[in-house]
Amino acid sequence: MSNIARAEFNVEEINQGSQGHYKFFILFFLYVASFVPTMFFPIVFPVMLRQSGAPLERIGLFGLFTIPLVLKFLWAPYVDKYGNKKFGHYKTWLIATQLVCTAIGSTMAFLNFTDQFWWIMGLGFVFVISVSTQWIAVNGLAIQCLSEKERPRGNSLAAIGMAIGTITGGSMLMLVGRIGYTSTMLLTYVLLIVASIMLLFFKEPHHAVAAGKVGILSSFAPLKSASMRRWLILINLCIIGDSMIIAMVRPMLVDKGLSLDTIGLMLGTIRPVFGTIGAIVCSSIITLFSRKKSLVSFGLVNALMLGLFILPAMNIGGNNFLYLIFALVGFVNSFKWTLTYSIFMDHSRKEFAATDFAIQVSVLSIGTSLFEMASGLFASWLGYAPLFGLSIVLDLIGILLIGLYYQDVVPEPAVEPWSSGAAIEAEAMG
Repeated sequence: MSNIARAEFNVEEINQGSQGHYKFFILFFLYVASFVPTMFFPIVFPVMLRQSGAPLERIGLFGLFTIPLVLKFLWAPYVDKYGNKKFGHYKTWLIATQLVCTAIGSTMAFLNFTDQFWWIMGLGFVFVISVSTQWIAVNGLAIQCLSEKERPRGNSLAAIGMAIGTITGGSMLMLVGRIGYTSTMLLTYVLLIVASIMLLFFKEPHHAVAAGKVGILSSFAPLKSASMRRWLILINLCIIGDSMIIAMVRPMLVDKGLSLDTIGLMLGTIRPVFGTIGAIVCSSIITLFSRKKSLVSFGLVNALMLGLFILPAMNIGGNNFLYLIFALVGFVNSFKWTLTYSIFMDHSRKEFAATDFAIQVSVLSIGTSLFEMASGLFASWLGYAPLFGLSIVLDLIGILLIGLYYQDVVPEPAVEPWSSGAAIEAEAMG
């Protein structure tokens, strides 16, 4: 290789280094900033509606807002295809959706819950579509920015960011009683404005746009891959137990006569806090082993920890034991999910990053919903302890199938993320 080519690569390394730490910071802040209003919206609005005297039938309509979150993969191909190359492909979508969310949220802050309910519903639906699009773009950006080895660290920061955003968004309900609904609502969207400003100083990696037209059917294109189909089947088999146990643990706590404060401490504080700690620890551990070995190992430990719920279901152990179980489950479960989302990125092609990632998340979300629905039926027939035992057996079968049939993704050839020209010139001169 010529000296000129080496010089080009050295310049490229400097560019990558200058953005290296900032890309983790910007991705972390994007997850925090988007999750605060996302969690504020479903937590605060039903409470405010009920306080304003709205009937339960109207409050139940908020379930419609989950539709865009599940079906967001349908418009993900457009996010991959269209964007301003000079400004930044995914930056274009992120800043646009952040501004739309801020505008809608600021408008809704001044609406009356009783007299302008349908305006709130209509604007809220557009808000959720904008948030869903923002998630498509931020995941596409993460895949473009992060190498295979960096993805566990990136996903652990994402998990931490989402946990902080969830806790902050939910706790802002307390601010409503102190500074009022309008002021709290406006304060919620300050983070989105700050995120947009931060993005202006971020140099997005080059995004290779695939040739050809896109449409809704393009969102199903990833399923043509045999490895993708195999992966989605296997990962869904691995979460049956998780989904059914977590869904039925909540009513079990109520049936055991625990107070709302105690249940809130277990579900809303202990589990996410230890999940955050686990997300911090696991990023360095995941990189030590292959994805397959990590998935099997973490899955086994996770199943073991979830199996502890069988004991309180049989009235063995008190509240302190439950606190311990929730801490252990939160810690270990974060390993499994951080790894799972890293593998989602591995299965996402660079030019279709947002589309491939979105459909994996959507398929997993649909599977989780179906398993949770089934858990209620099985719990009513069998009882909590037998259901939990069955769930662990199903998880172990899924882990066994992972060990037998899953194959790690072969990494794509490295591309120069911060400049599309230097590497091409160096290769031509070499």
